[in-house]
Amino acid sequence: MRYDTLIIGAGLAGLAAGIRLSMYERKVAILERHSLLGGLNSFYRLRGRRHDVGLHALTNATAARTGALSRVLRQLRVSRDELALGAQRRSLIRFPDLSLSFSNEPELFESELAAAFPARRDALAALHGELAAFAPDGRAAAFASARAELLRRLGDERLVDALLLPICYYGSPLENDIDWTQFRILFQSLFREGIARPRGGIRTLLAALKTRLESCGAELRTNCGVARIRLDGARAVGVELDDGSELACDHLLSSAGLDETLALCGRGGADARAGAAPGRDLSFLESIHVLDRTPAALGLDAAVAFYCTADRLCYAQSDEPTEPRCGVLSCPGNYADQEAEVATLVRQTVIANPLRWRELAASGDDAYRAAKLAHSARAAAAAAQLFPDWSPHTRDLDVFTPRTIEHYTGHVNGRVYGSPDKRLDGDVGIGDLHLIGTDQGYLGIVGAMMSGIAIANRHVLQAAGGTA
Repeated sequence: MRYDTLIIGAGLAGLAAGIRLSMYERKVAILERHSLLGGLNSFYRLRGRRHDVGLHALTNATAARTGALSRVLRQLRVSRDELALGAQRRSLIRFPDLSLSFSNEPELFESELAAAFPARRDALAALHGELAAFAPDGRAAAFASARAELLRRLGDERLVDALLLPICYYGSPLENDIDWTQFRILFQSLFREGIARPRGGIRTLLAALKTRLESCGAELRTNCGVARIRLDGARAVGVELDDGSELACDHLLSSAGLDETLALCGRGGADARAGAAPGRDLSFLESIHVLDRTPAALGLDAAVAFYCTADRLCYAQSDEPTEPRCGVLSCPGNYADQEAEVATLVRQTVIANPLRWRELAASGDDAYRAAKLAHSARAAAAAAQLFPDWSPHTRDLDVFTPRTIEHYTGHVNGRVYGSPDKRLDGDVGIGDLHLIGTDQGYLGIVGAMMSGIAIANRHVLQAAGGTA
């Protein structure tokens, strides 16, 4: 069977690309290995509760037409009302000697920073102006260290750490740093356009995208894994599925990741999907606590709280399975107008070492399960240095590791933010094959959808002389 475009992965980038192409009557099929949609941003049911995976907040929540989310929804012709967004009331950035609040009003964060760092008031004002004026053009640029750029402008390591902490947790594949362009994009997303949560969580967004995809006539195949990408010389011409059947196409878009996509092509050396050396790949350990009361009743009223119990930022791998001193707390019940099911949840995320979790998994199920509980407790105890201790009120707990993430997404070593080698033009050096999603370079939920739209527009619709 032949298609205009095949899309590997029904994550947010794949769904957005599928909708965009189908709107222009392209014959499209999305191929998803698992039964659920969403990829890194999905959900599951455990002991009678549904839990989100990936979604801590939907960034770019402003209703302004110029906001990134508004632009994405217009491109897909999805109504904002379908998302039932509830805004954050406030969120936090916290170190032992520093606490900063922010909300969907940018002026609050600006005033908090100026009050905490009065000697840098003028430099901060100049930086805010520069970031507000920044307009990404989608063109590839050489890597520049955000840490170095911020330090040059602000001259204060502690202030730079405070700015990097939330940005790193929302999209950096690098330790204690991020690309300068990515920093500017994510700063706008978090602090200028604000965050919200769909009532019903990620399921609400996925349902809206699936409904739109079906209305456009695209084909969505779940439980349909791609075993390899078929090449004809230097061009991609189709795929072979896990069941041995083949599909042909004129264009192929992959959200599998850079290394993973090259491995499907038989390139890139050892099979990256099954045992590549972790190096310094960044992944996470996430614990979902169900409490016997709301977090706000304990004094934890932030929608999201980024924290570091050390004096300096430690967004980095430890030689241990986790780095508990630095993390993010998400309390979905602290957004406005949320469903009762999430009212008592606390989600905690910390950096994890993929190699150590691979070793633990190899040591047997009992040791692996015990390690998950031990490191979850260790992370909660560290956070209790800066926040109310919710652990005595935990009535149910689920924990997932880099091994869980790798299993359900196929991302090497559970790399949530992918390879440091981003390809903004989507090019992997193979004709008619382009990356979408994390390794293309647009990060976060809104960024993933933007990635699918941008690459579909540029490399399929515009290349064929269609409207985009």
